[in-house]
Order: sequence, then C-alpha cells, then structure tokens
Amino acid sequence: MRDALTDGKPWIFILNPPYAAGTDMKAVTGELGAGKAGRSDTVVGARMRELKMGSGCQNPMGQFVFKIKEMSERHSLKTNIGLISLPLLWTGSGLGEFRVSFRKQFSPIGGFCFNCSEFQGTSGAWPVAYTLWETGESDGDVVVDILDGPDTVAGQKTFAPAEEPLSKWVDRPKNTVTRPAMNGAIGIVERTSVSLDRLAADGIGYLYQTANDVQHSGSPCYIVSGPHESGHGWSMTTGNFHNSMVSLAAKKLVVSTWLNNRDEFSVPNLSDSDYDQFALDATVWSLFHGSNNTSSLGNITYKGEVYDVPNHFFWMTPEEMMQIDNLPRPIWQQCRTAKPRFVSQWLQERNGQFSPDAKLVLELGRELVRISAPLRPSALPKFQLDRWDAGFYQVRMGLFGKKDVPFQQPSEMMDLMERFKVAHRELGDRLRPMIYTLGFLPMEVVEYSSRIASTPTTLDKVGGTRR
Repeated sequence: MRDALTDGKPWIFILNPPYAAGTDMKAVTGELGAGKAGRSDTVVGARMRELKMGSGCQNPMGQFVFKIKEMSERHSLKTNIGLISLPLLWTGSGLGEFRVSFRKQFSPIGGFCFNCSEFQGTSGAWPVAYTLWETGESDGDVVVDILDGPDTVAGQKTFAPAEEPLSKWVDRPKNTVTRPAMNGAIGIVERTSVSLDRLAADGIGYLYQTANDVQHSGSPCYIVSGPHESGHGWSMTTGNFHNSMVSLAAKKLVVSTWLNNRDEFSVPNLSDSDYDQFALDATVWSLFHGSNNTSSLGNITYKGEVYDVPNHFFWMTPEEMMQIDNLPRPIWQQCRTAKPRFVSQWLQERNGQFSPDAKLVLELGRELVRISAPLRPSALPKFQLDRWDAGFYQVRMGLFGKKDVPFQQPSEMMDLMERFKVAHRELGDRLRPMIYTLGFLPMEVVEYSSRIASTPTTLDKVGGTRR
C-alpha cells in the first residue's frame, strides 16, 4: 500500500470511524455523554492541534479525514472518500477551522443519510450521514438523499454550519455579583462543584444552554432567576432581554426529529418584514412556556448570606394584583410598596403591538393568577406562593399541578388552565414555521418518495458525478 501511494493511481477511502469524542470536545460542542478520556490523544490529533484545527482535533472522525487529506496532499493523489459519520463534522460550530482546511482539497458530491436506529444496538434519534467527496476545491453545500427505510428516498437534506451562530448573537455581560447558584425554579445549589454563582450587576435572570444545536434545545435550555450552577449560558439583562427571549423561543418552538437533530441555529434574517412581529409574539409564548423557570424566593441562605430573589419576569403589576378579589392580605400588603417587575413594564410599553393570539395567551395568563390567588395560602411552602411576584413555574406547579397540590382544585380553575394550554399551543403552532422562513434553521427539503431501484440518486455514484 505504501508503494501504491507513489504509482499515480487514484485512491478510494471508505470508512466508518469512531464517533466518540475526547472529553475536551464535550465542553466545546455539547456532545454530552459522548466523551471517552484519551480517545483523541493520537499523533494525528497532536498534528491538528499544532495547526490550530479547533474542535476537529478532539474527534476521531475529524482525525481520520485529516489523515487522508494529508496523505493525498503529500503524494498528489486523486482521492475519493466515502465517509460514514455524524453530521457534526459539517454542522458543528466548533469545527470551522477543520472544515476550511478540508474543503480546500475536497468537494462534496452527494451521499445519503439515515436514522441511527438502522445500526444494531444504537439508541436515540439522530442522523448518520454517508457523504461522498472527490479531489477538488468548491464551496458547494453538503447535500444528501434522505433514506426512509432501506430502499426509499424521501427527499434531500443539506448539512451546513451556522455562519452566524445564534448562541453568539446575544451580548454576554460579565458576571460580577454573587447570587445563589440555581439549577431550577426552586433549586438552590451550594456545593464545591458549582461552576458559577455570579450574575451580571444588572442581571434579571440567566439563560442556561449547553450547545447551539437542535439536540440540546430540550431540557438543557431554560431560564432561571439566578446564575446557573453549570456556568453554561449567560446573564440576562434589560439590554439583552429581547434577543435572549427570541433565542429561547427558537430553540423551544422547533420540533426535534432524527433528521434535524444536529442542525445548528443561526441568527435570523432581521430585515425580514415578519421578524419584528415574530419577536414580540414569540417572547409572550416563551414567558408561558415550561422552560420559564424564573421564580421569586425569599430568605435564601447561601454561603452564610441571606438573599432575596425577585422575579423580574412576572407579567402583572402590583396594581393589577391588588385588584384581585380575595387576594390574601399579606400579598396585598406586599403589593402596596412593591415596584413593577421588568417584564410587566416591557409588556405595558408594547400594549397593542401583539397579535390577537399572543394577546389571548397574555390575558389567560393573568386570569390563571387571578382565579388561583385565594388558594395560595394552601399551597406547599416550597413553592413560596406567599410572594406577590411568584413565577409561572410556581403558579403552575404549586396551584395547577397534578401532584404537590394539597387541596382539591375547583373545576372552573382547571378548565381555565385547559383553555390556556390550547391558546398557548395554537400560538406556538403559528410561530413554528417561521423558525425556517426567518432562517433560524436551514430549510429541510423533503419533496419526493421514490424507490431507489427506479430513481437514480446519489447512491448511484461512486467517485463520479450524478447520473
């Protein structure tokens, strides 16, 4: 084989390298659970680190491809590659340097992708991509056929990186003020392993997120009223509130599938005529999504100090609260001297600008507080519903939840919650297609369904052009 490197013949590499990343890459790309210590400690990895290949040097997939590139370059080979890999190589935001180097020598000429479940013993719902490459530089997209079963092509999929990652769009102020570290609405964390217990000086909350792709847009993405113990994400302030809420909405509106699992979020088209209205309505939707874990907590002892945690995301003013019939007297007394929270002011300043379905969600959200207010003294103490600005999580779980509610909820109260859920779902259904039309995610093209036997596809080419 070494002799064959010098005889001028073309080479074809077909490979299925290991997918697991080294532990360092987990922190960069968010490949949670995929790390294996020492996996990336190789001679090729060291060479890539010398060339500053970023996260590409931390993954055997990138290392194998880089080795092929260097061999081909050194011996002037005409090379074709058939690579079975995660789409991460072509979409990951931490792999830009690797892609630039590789694409200077190789061009994509098709391939296909399929659900990982086709591999025996593999769990989850993510795509495996078989990409084909030929010697030659181009800036063409990585476009592959979508296999729906062993012999059916359902359409095409483009795997492309986010040129402007959404996660880098929002300003990230410096965290300077000590506050209790949190991991949820009522979860205070005090231990030596806490990575962050500081908030920006003018912080109103914290948006926790671990990565910029669809697979991490679920549970590892939410907002809390204090710094998140992990340190992932950023402090939210009045200055970055708008962009932060838009980012949260984009990640929560998308429906994760095996096909879009590794897609990366991009900064949307801000000049689109629909963007401003989307941003307003999506902020309302996000305020009442389950990922809003902001809360109001009192007498929190953290590292020997006592803290009060206000809820800057409460959507009603003290005056509105005082007008509620049968509002418990202690809460009414708090409202007499309380100052409006940021979100309630933000909403009032934009009154009349929201779409009808967003207005309905807002009104029903206020009604949830009104109808349940008399029952607050009966809620479990852990939810701290004696606080006038108790958050959506506290109200939802402490008064409307199916557990941890020590009283029988009136039917009219639960009927209202069902109406609210329907209105919130319908608002989300209207906004969801705009995740693609505004450019947060690449449009998926699934336009046809054909038997491979009857329709030429990228499966019909090996080292050549499409027939």
